[in-house]
Amino acid sequence: MLTFTIGCFMASFFSPNRHAFRNFFVVVGVVVVILGIGSALNLRLAGQDEGRTFDARQLMINATNVFSNSGSSRGDETREWRLNWWSDIIHYTLHGRYFWEGKGFGVNLADADGYQTFDDQSDVAPLRSPHNAHMTILGRGGVPALLMWIFALGSWLVSVVRQLIEARRVKDDWWAGVFAFLLTYWTIILISGSFDVALEGPVLGIWFWTIHGIGMAALILHRHRVFTLQSPRAMSEPRQFTTWPAPAVAERKNERTR
Repeated sequence: MLTFTIGCFMASFFSPNRHAFRNFFVVVGVVVVILGIGSALNLRLAGQDEGRTFDARQLMINATNVFSNSGSSRGDETREWRLNWWSDIIHYTLHGRYFWEGKGFGVNLADADGYQTFDDQSDVAPLRSPHNAHMTILGRGGVPALLMWIFALGSWLVSVVRQLIEARRVKDDWWAGVFAFLLTYWTIILISGSFDVALEGPVLGIWFWTIHGIGMAALILHRHRVFTLQSPRAMSEPRQFTTWPAPAVAERKNERTR
């Protein structure tokens, strides 16, 4: 729910529609009121064929559990379990013997740190990561690996945001939409990986690094585009700075009218 809300917020913020940002808060307010009424009435909708049950009160508890104690014993225990594990990782890396190298990328961190939730006789695959990609990097690679991880993420983020601002400055709306799309999905996947085992698996890990790579390629292409169209030769020609691929579309329309 948190990642979905942040994704919708970013999409409305970057939208060329001036009313999108205002409409986002209107929709959020309506959803909060509906969930509040449903929670007060203890609304539950059972899923088909033993599917997941929709519980309005549980949704409210999950939302408040992100920031404070929710009053749910299960939610508070899960939150405390994660915070304790993350604290232990910080303690034995930043202040302990695993500062430089971590515990390695082959060891099972859940077994090594004493936070395994599944036994050897269970059919479920054992837990390996602390439900936080940043803590996984810190625990397995130490502080140097965490610094390189922060540098990789930070450099990508700063570069994409700067190029997004540049695209808007020159009114290149198509490329501005590309950078906004990449930035939004990159952010919500990273947030999801901060509270769950997401980047360690293929479901979100493949998409995250795909978006990361496409973003780097888009930076090179758009910088070349801006440099080419703002060169002295291009500026001397009576050419309007239009969005790509609008010129191709316009040419097709002219051929049809002929």
